[in-house]
Amino acid sequence: MSNYNDNGCGCEKNPPCLGCVEEDSSANRLHLYAVWTIASDTSETEKTYIMALHEEGAACLYHKSRARDHGNILCEVVVSKVADAEVCDE
Repeated sequence: MSNYNDNGCGCEKNPPCLGCVEEDSSANRLHLYAVWTIASDTSETEKTYIMALHEEGAACLYHKSRARDHGNILCEVVVSKVADAEVCDE
C-alpha cells in the first residue's frame, strides 16, 4: 500500500502532474497599482489605478488602454503598488 495520495493518475507525485499539484491561492490575487507616465520634459500625467497580478501586468494594461493618448511621445511608465491583495473572511 502506498503512502501518497494521488488522483488515480499514477504519477506518485514525482514530479506531480497537473491533477496533483496543489494550487497556490495567493497566485491569482489582484493587487492595486498606481500607474502614470513622466515625459521627457518631466511633466507627469495623472495617476491611473489598475488591479493586476504584478507590476508588469499593470504596465501592460495601462499601455493598452492609454497608448492612443501618448502617441509616439517618449515617456517613462511608472508603476507603484498601492495595496496588496487581502484575504477576506468568508
